[in-house]
Amino acid sequence: MTIHETYLEISGRLAGKTERLAEVVEKHVEASGVALVVVHKGLVDHMREKLPDTGVVVIPEHLMHSKLVTGIEPQLKNVRWFFDEFDWLKNVPVKEGAYYCTTARYLRKQDASAEGDTLLTLVKKLGKPSLKLPSPISKEDAAEHYENET
Repeated sequence: MTIHETYLEISGRLAGKTERLAEVVEKHVEASGVALVVVHKGLVDHMREKLPDTGVVVIPEHLMHSKLVTGIEPQLKNVRWFFDEFDWLKNVPVKEGAYYCTTARYLRKQDASAEGDTLLTLVKKLGKPSLKLPSPISKEDAAEHYENET
C-alpha cells in the first residue's frame, strides 16, 4: 500500500484548487491507485466529466459515510481520499494521507476549538496548510463571474 502525506490547501475562490486536485487524482490513478473523490452533490457530474477514468469514484457528500462506501474502502488497494471544497461539506472525516482543498467558509481564530471543524483540525494536526493562495480576481469580478454562471 502506498502511503501519502495528508495534503491541505486553503486558497481563495477561482485559484485553481479543483484543477490541482484533478491533476493529483490522475497521477494517483496512473500509479494503479483508486481515487475516492468527495464533492458537493451539485458538482458530481462536473467532476465526473473532469475525471472520466475508471479508477476514479466520485462520491456526493451525502454518501461519503454510506455503508456502500465504508464497506468497500477496506477491500481496495492503494486508495486515496480527495475532498474538494471540504469546508462547505458536512461531517468530513480527517483521514491519514487524504487530499483536502477548500476556500475557507469563514475566518477562524487560532485559539478556537477544533471540535467538529475539519479545517481547523487539519491545520492544528499539520501545523499549516500545504498550499495557500489568494484569489486571483477581485471581489467585484468574482461576483460578476458567479452572476453570469446562473
